[in-house]
Amino acid sequence: MLLRRVLHIGGLTLKHSRQIHHSPVWRSPLVPMVVEQTGRGERAYDIYSRLLRERIICVMGPIDDTVASLVIAQLLFLQSESNNKTIHMYINSPESNYGANYLQGQATDIAIQAEEIMKLKRQINGLYAKHTRQPLATIEGVMERDRYMSPIEAQDFGIIDRVLVHPPQAGHDEPELVQKEPAAPASPAPQTEAAAHEAAPPGTNAPSSHRPEP
Repeated sequence: MLLRRVLHIGGLTLKHSRQIHHSPVWRSPLVPMVVEQTGRGERAYDIYSRLLRERIICVMGPIDDTVASLVIAQLLFLQSESNNKTIHMYINSPESNYGANYLQGQATDIAIQAEEIMKLKRQINGLYAKHTRQPLATIEGVMERDRYMSPIEAQDFGIIDRVLVHPPQAGHDEPELVQKEPAAPASPAPQTEAAAHEAAPPGTNAPSSHRPEP
């Protein structure tokens, strides 16, 4: 009887552990895999590792401490491999979470942290003003609220250098650029009667609204 109880309890424990094993606590995002043929056979890479081999870094999602640490680590790794080769970075980030949960503690601590955030904000505004060649007051006004720009508007503002249709193709040094749409020509203003009289050359009859009596 005791042996049956032990086996029964053991079966429940084993069954419960199997359920836990098949129900992971967290779900990892689906990452595509790239399979390459090498001299030693097939080798699989996740897509981000394969891009890193080509010196390509992808910044996806909001920038927080974790994302920033990963990007810095990749940059340091690529720099240690070569200081002369180009590093391509593709950014798809809507915002930054810096400072979202930063202020906490007593009033004095909050004041110190708020001053640090304002100091960082001034540094960021200075960097934008330097690289975009915009006045600092313009940058401060733009950075106060969310600002959305088209690629051409961002190029005119100075945030980006060029807008590419696609990267340089094999055998071509210059990439294909997005061309700006030409401005629509201004339509001529309607000419008034007084202006028509002034513009009429001598000896000609200017148009008149006067009609002879029948």
